[in-house]
Amino acid sequence: DQWIDYYHSEGALRHALGYLAVYYVAAVVAFSYGFEKWPLFDSLYFATVIFTTVGYGDLSPTTDGGRVFTVVLALYGIIILGIFLGIGGALILEQHENSMEKRMVAARTQAMQQFYGTESTSTPPSSSDVERQRSTLMQKICDVIILEAPIVIVLVLLAVPICWQEHWTVLQRYGG
Repeated sequence: DQWIDYYHSEGALRHALGYLAVYYVAAVVAFSYGFEKWPLFDSLYFATVIFTTVGYGDLSPTTDGGRVFTVVLALYGIIILGIFLGIGGALILEQHENSMEKRMVAARTQAMQQFYGTESTSTPPSSSDVERQRSTLMQKICDVIILEAPIVIVLVLLAVPICWQEHWTVLQRYGG
């Protein structure tokens, strides 16, 4: 196994998980035992809301120290989130590129076989050859759709609740 960059190293995920643990421990200690005296669950919930940059507003620190700590904790949490997104994005992108590379090699090989294969090109292709090529083309189209479907599904699943909450019409959803 060779080192490529930080996001592909074994230590990257270990560091990110360690930073996340420090984040939650600091939040629980500060909000449950230090500034606000919240129950443990409320401290974990508030730390998660800050970490995800949602900010529901149902909990908020009331002391000056708690407010200052929240600003520092939020900045630290955003940095951790960026590290996780970088690691996850690099892994997803690498898998996608590897899959596309395999498909490109297969397509090139098939094209080379069709043009430079051992079969004689002086005879027209039989109907079974044409049907096989159509079947292969349809399989490749289906493969691309299957490969891209998770991205589309995630985007739709993220958009639907927002559209529902904002009471957008279908035209407003799609820029009309």
